[in-house]
Amino acid sequence: MNKQHRYYLRHPERVKERVKRYWKAHPEKVKEWKARHYQKHRKEILARVKSKYQENRQKILKRAEEYRKKNREKLLTKSRERLLKKYGLTPQEYENLLIVQEYKCAICEILFSEKIILERLPSIDHCHDSGKVRGLLCMNCNAKLGILENKLFVQKAERYLKESLSK
Repeated sequence: MNKQHRYYLRHPERVKERVKRYWKAHPEKVKEWKARHYQKHRKEILARVKSKYQENRQKILKRAEEYRKKNREKLLTKSRERLLKKYGLTPQEYENLLIVQEYKCAICEILFSEKIILERLPSIDHCHDSGKVRGLLCMNCNAKLGILENKLFVQKAERYLKESLSK
């Protein structure tokens, strides 16, 4: 046992406090060290995390579900903020889209009721090539439109339907 180790055993709180101050004073060095450490020990770290998750899976899932129930509105607000940032919309522009569409899906015209807005936000439809926002859709119309935009899938689906009629 060397001198440093004996000191640590006698004064663990002092050592922890010194390390804490160092980490706070040198965040870039700590970040570099953590990155190197993770790369060097990646397999062991991932195995440890996986093992810990497997041991506590039910407890983790239960805690996550409770958190989602307790913080539903907070999570939806964060989700909406992320979506708006992703598509370059301000909250006002999003609200204007809702008003212009009369709080309805742009395709099937189902009303985005308060209940639907709190449980599932309207999908922001956008052109995948240009990124331009086209409007707001309900979850069903957004999924169907995504399929229709896949030309190869549509061709195969049409061929399948025609063949099934001739049987």
